[in-house]
Amino acid sequence: MQHMRGKETVAVFENVVKWRKGRSIGIEKFSMSIQKAEKILVYGNSGMMHELYRVFAQLEKPDDGIRKIYGKLAYVPIEFPLWDDLRVQDYLFLMLKDRKKKHAGEVIEMWKESLLWKKRTFQVQHLSDWEKEKLLYLMAFLRNPDILVIGNIGKVFTREEEKELWNMVDRYRRINHMAVLCVSEYKEEPYQFDCIYRVLNGKIVREGE
Repeated sequence: MQHMRGKETVAVFENVVKWRKGRSIGIEKFSMSIQKAEKILVYGNSGMMHELYRVFAQLEKPDDGIRKIYGKLAYVPIEFPLWDDLRVQDYLFLMLKDRKKKHAGEVIEMWKESLLWKKRTFQVQHLSDWEKEKLLYLMAFLRNPDILVIGNIGKVFTREEEKELWNMVDRYRRINHMAVLCVSEYKEEPYQFDCIYRVLNGKIVREGE
């Protein structure tokens, strides 16, 4: 595990370049380090946001530069990737397999306190989009990640629904001090980030600098 400025580093991106497939637009070189428990937002309405998310979530390699992830990474998918005919509890029990109780107990409590507990025997096809999103968050937490990448692209929830999701994130951050990296098409106003980066004209610019 590496350290930077006295803090534990969970991810480093050095001179990363990413082009959009089949298009002549892309992101120029950018560098970023993420510290344990740090909350970072990268946002912009560029068509590059999907590609950036896939690089951050380790679903694609950058076209150039170095990407280093230390510890365990989990991500919240942009689209719901699960089988509709399985039940809510099937997915969470699958994630619970071989997990240490001390890391899973709080997640189970969050599950029990939410409406998803009452719907634990429902097939996921009968859940709302927001309930499916909540299920994806709980599944990500059960991986006990050092860094959580959230692909909040093209998703529309009410203010209260967004607030509940972010409250879940903060609640789990208090357990294991995971870092949070959110990739979004808009600025996440209800949530306080430690640093915010904007994607603009092929560059990733940190706000406030």
